[in-house]
Amino acid sequence: MTLKTLASTTAILAAGASTAYAGALDRGKLPISPIFEKGTYVEVGTAIILPSVDGTTAGGASISNIYENYTQTQLSFKTDITDNLAVAVSFFQPAGTDITYATDPFLGPLSGTTANLDTNAVSAIVKYRFDNNISIYGGAKYESITADLTLGPAPPNAFSFARDYDLAPIAGIAYEKPDIALRVSLTYIGKTEYLLNTTLAGVGTLPSSATGVPESFTLNFQTGIAKDTLLFGEIRHSKWSDVDVIVPAIGAPVGPNLSNFDDITSFDLGVGRKLTDAVSVFTSLNYERRIDGVTGNLAPIDGRYALSIGGSYTKGKAKFTGGVRYTRLGDVTTTTFGNSFEGNSSLSFGFKVGYSF
Repeated sequence: MTLKTLASTTAILAAGASTAYAGALDRGKLPISPIFEKGTYVEVGTAIILPSVDGTTAGGASISNIYENYTQTQLSFKTDITDNLAVAVSFFQPAGTDITYATDPFLGPLSGTTANLDTNAVSAIVKYRFDNNISIYGGAKYESITADLTLGPAPPNAFSFARDYDLAPIAGIAYEKPDIALRVSLTYIGKTEYLLNTTLAGVGTLPSSATGVPESFTLNFQTGIAKDTLLFGEIRHSKWSDVDVIVPAIGAPVGPNLSNFDDITSFDLGVGRKLTDAVSVFTSLNYERRIDGVTGNLAPIDGRYALSIGGSYTKGKAKFTGGVRYTRLGDVTTTTFGNSFEGNSSLSFGFKVGYSF
């Protein structure tokens, strides 16, 4: 296994083979690393995330784990058109939430509240490499969103939101120096916005609800630092403060804004090490700054620390990569009811297979 191959396997973990539970509604990242593979390349990955988020009401009642386990899927295909021109197409799931508050009178207005939001995205990226090791790339993300929401124990309280779609631009620039496995890339993804046709059980059609997935900026880097050793990392900024989750009110054109998001900046830093020609291992630390410890009840997470470990095995043209990530979630107090969520965590397991033709 060359250092360049080690670079591609560690990038798999950095791209989300062991996805940690992030703040706001962030989940999966745009797969960037496939566009830098040589020749024709296919990648398939999946991860299961097991959040544990418990809390206490302002009155002292216990709130049992409100987050459901979920899975993330990622597919990528990349091929070279010419020696300098390449194209990649990927499927991923950029945002979502699965929250359930138990049906318990001690939880008051939150008793029986559920929120489920799912997104799916397909990206297409074209990259052109100049002779001076600089590449530019661009394309678009076509994204869909759908959701269901139950607010409190008393009907009418069950909202259903029809699926909607939007398109966002992707642009980036990269510099590579293959002999030391150096690559630095900066990627921009535009914001998507949605107006979802809304149905309230027992009432009928309401004005459209509004939400979106914010624009983001991601800086990825990797470089060899010693024989068979690679340093890699990522800085990612998502502008969640620009996103509102607005649910229509009965008899009113505009309903309440259920979101209270802050911009999110996360940092990853890791080291990969080649053990044999076929086996490598790697580990990384992740940090997401805690803003103010105050969030909404539908996203009670503010900041995190995470540790990831993983390994890869190469056999012929195939690469098998797996990892596990433990995430410590920041403590919060919610704005509306003063609920407290402390000492929570998430455990993630991921696996990917890549094949070069």
